[in-house]
Amino acid sequence: MQAMYERLMKSYEYCKRKVDFNPKVALVLGSGLGHFAETIEVVGEIPYCEIEGFPVSTVVGHNGRFVFGYIEEVPVVLMQGRVHYYEGYSMQEVVMPIRLMKLLGAETLFLTNASGGVNKSFSAGDFMLITDQIASFVPSPLIGANIDTFGQRFPDMSEIYDKNLQQVIRNTAREEGISLQEGVYLQFTGPNYETPAEVRMASGLGADAVGMSTACEAIAANHMGMKICGISCITNMACGISQAPLNHEEVQETANAKAELFQRLVWKSIVRMADLKQNCLEEKQKRLQVEIFTDGAARGNPDGPGGYGTVLEYRDTKGELHTKEYSCGYKKTTNNRMELMAAIVGLEALTKPCNVKLYSDSKYLVDAFNQNWIDGWIQKGWKRGKNESVKNIDLWKRLLQAKEQHEVEFIWVKGHDGHPQNERCDVLATSAADGKDLIDDVVSE
Repeated sequence: MQAMYERLMKSYEYCKRKVDFNPKVALVLGSGLGHFAETIEVVGEIPYCEIEGFPVSTVVGHNGRFVFGYIEEVPVVLMQGRVHYYEGYSMQEVVMPIRLMKLLGAETLFLTNASGGVNKSFSAGDFMLITDQIASFVPSPLIGANIDTFGQRFPDMSEIYDKNLQQVIRNTAREEGISLQEGVYLQFTGPNYETPAEVRMASGLGADAVGMSTACEAIAANHMGMKICGISCITNMACGISQAPLNHEEVQETANAKAELFQRLVWKSIVRMADLKQNCLEEKQKRLQVEIFTDGAARGNPDGPGGYGTVLEYRDTKGELHTKEYSCGYKKTTNNRMELMAAIVGLEALTKPCNVKLYSDSKYLVDAFNQNWIDGWIQKGWKRGKNESVKNIDLWKRLLQAKEQHEVEFIWVKGHDGHPQNERCDVLATSAADGKDLIDDVVSE
């Protein structure tokens, strides 16, 4: 897996040198969307064959290149021609383009494909919004040593396809007068089409459409924290539902016949997704702006009834500074643990969603949060041990839970005296092991 990581980073460095562009949306062009790249404002392109060690698409009708440009004002990267597992690549190689587009800056992945309809209420030429998937019949692209910088070892899959993006696509289809089915997509390996028995099995498992791509790409994107949506063009009814033999030429013909509608649905949806993101950003900007300054210096008498403690300070909205010392109950502690407790209580004290800048002079705490060390510790199931991170595993879990409803930026500063003071901030707080009563009144005003 280290070799795969090095291949990806070399690909990333080459692409950044070739096209200095920061896409926000990655769009995988399936059958029927091959000419989509001609409709956008192109600023650059990179053929896969120019990227050293990069997989190249071998399927007829699939160009092999990245196209960078704009859909109206939305910066996008188009993957024109995907690679498939049946072409002989490993599953880790199949998802390399997805991982690369994420490294280049894409936050949203829009997947499209051609598929066979399993749901008997569907017809050839329908569009299906992908609401979930079944990937049990292909190897997971996450098999092997985990690359922690990409994501956690055991990622959650409860909402692979983002519900907000699904709603954007529904609304777009309705307003554009485009009929839209919904359902579950199942990926088989290919390249052979499914037998009637396999189609009956897929239906019994809850699939509405089957194909030879997409699900593995969604797994890799989900692993890296991307928001995902997908539309499948039902180019034929699957074997056994349709009595006609299947062939690739007919699949391509149906996809081409629906191309204009497909392109309009995808284009309009991406524009509306950008509007949704802007609305969310504006909503977040309306939140209370909070700065928390942690001071984890151990204070007090470890042999006394309170054990070690620390100091809580906060400046209320009237500018008045409040200071109080608190005990943590620890007879034995470290500054890192006290910084961790301070961060937790500061976040737990906020009674509604806030935009938080959390300043700490513990580089260990800041790095653990910003570099996703915490997820790794939790996934490994560590409870206790000599390592301080293991001893504090329950505290790390509390920190993750405390930050869930907030936008939190962890910032390292050298020493407590280095904490910036921002008069425009609504609340300035240096948190300790307790003190929620002091902050509650200010944040809930």
